Amino acid sequence: MTDFTVLVLEDAFATSVAVTLDALRTAAALAPRCGVPAPTWRVASLDGGVVRLGEGLLVDTVALPTRRDAS
Repeated sequence: MTDFTVLVLEDAFATSVAVTLDALRTAAALAPRCGVPAPTWRVASLDGGVVRLGEGLLVDTVALPTRRDAS
């Protein structure tokens, strides 16, 4: 199980994705110093696979899990 799911959409700003992942990596690096568990995350898209970002960069993703019906 992961703490965060970063949803990446086609043509998203690459800088937005990078800043989000940098913040998570920084939190993971600082966690041991603070005595807390490092956060975990996954990068997902609607269908999974490689997603093309707005500046032409590519990011590999897993498929966004489907939600179970709450009823």
